[in-house]
This record gives sequence, structure tokens and C-alpha cells, in this order.
Amino acid sequence: MLLMIGFLVIAHAVESVLGFGATVIAFGLGAHFFPADRLVVILVLIALVQSAYLMARWFRDIEWGIVFRSIAPAALMGLAAGILIRSMVNEGMLKLILGGFIVTLSLIELRFLFLKKDAPPRDPSAVTGSLLVFGGGVFHGLLAVGGPLIVYYAGRKLASQESVRGTLAFIWIFLNTIMLAGFIADGSITADVLSTAGLLLPGVLAGILIGNRLKISDRLFKTATYLLLLVVGATLVLP
Repeated sequence: MLLMIGFLVIAHAVESVLGFGATVIAFGLGAHFFPADRLVVILVLIALVQSAYLMARWFRDIEWGIVFRSIAPAALMGLAAGILIRSMVNEGMLKLILGGFIVTLSLIELRFLFLKKDAPPRDPSAVTGSLLVFGGGVFHGLLAVGGPLIVYYAGRKLASQESVRGTLAFIWIFLNTIMLAGFIADGSITADVLSTAGLLLPGVLAGILIGNRLKISDRLFKTATYLLLLVVGATLVLP
């Protein structure tokens, strides 16, 4: 349990800085110690704490127009599709596909950042954006790790790190609240799950406090975002 709390300190410090990453990092590390299905429920519960804090802090920077026009509808449809087909798909193949896609996108962005070449247009087309967000919703419904696709879209669409943090925090609350309702409906929220989430909560709070003390430039923010996406993608691809 102490080791898992340590993982959560790291994961939530990263999310406090970048606006994403806690659930994927904690899942990748914690899956060695907890059954995956139980771990997902616990992480969704405690992720709501961090997302609520980040949304409150960056509330005025949330891009509501982009949320309701471009992100929420596609993400909601994808989430519903992912939940519906969850029992019919091969989890290993899905992780491989998602991981490969994330690695490819991250390497493209890092190449533009480090080689200082002209980047592709900042604003993705409506079709590309909808497909990315829909795909993120599908994978979130299937594995609770669809966030990287939505993060990639937000990174290209939103101008400042503050708007990325605030907007993503609202999206995580939106998606995870729906997942939480599903967990309640299927009986996944048990006394044991709530007790474990409560015991792990200090790690979340410590991570938030540490992350709040870290200040980074916009360029470093983008570099760290795509490097983390690259690591996330690699962990999904590698056995």
C-alpha cells in the first residue's frame, strides 16, 4: 500500500503540472499490485478529487466553446461505444493499437519541437479532431486509458497551458462521472474499494501539493506533454 501511495504522489504531481497523466501512470505502475478491473475503479474515484481541484483552479481558462462543440459530444459517443463493446474485444490488441498510435503522434510532435521545423497547422480539421476525440472516448470506455488521444487534440487546439489544464480537468470529470455511474450500477463500488481509495488519498493530496510548486515554460510544457505521451504509448505497446 505504501508503494502505491508513492506511485500516486508521482502520478498526481505530474497531472498537477500537465493537466493529465495521473490515471495512466498510476495504472501502469499499480497493475503489478492490484487486479486491473479493481484498480480502474479505484483510480477513477480518486482521479475525481484531482480533476475537481484543477478545474476549480483553472476554471476561468476553460475553453467552453471547444468543450461543448468539439470535445464533449464526440467523447461521449466514443465513451458509450467503448462501454457497449467492452466485453467483446481483445484487450491486448486494443492496447497495442492505442499505444502504437500514441507513440507515432508523439514522435511527430517531438520532431517538430526539437528540429525547429515548421509545425503542421495548430488547429486540426473538424474531421481529424472528431476522430481523435471519439477514439479517446472509445478507449476510455474500454480501458480507462483513452485520455492521451484527447490530450493530443487539446495540445494542438488550445493555445495556453492554462486552458489545456482547465479544459482537460472538466473533460476528465465529465467522462469519469459517467464511468462512476456505470460502476455503481454494476456493483463495482464496494466497501473494500471505497476503503482502499480512502487509504490512497494522501498520495493524491501530496502529489497535488508538490505539483503546484513546479513552474515550467510553455515550450517545456509541450515537450513534457509529448514525452509523457510517448512513455504512455510505449508502456501500452511493450509487454
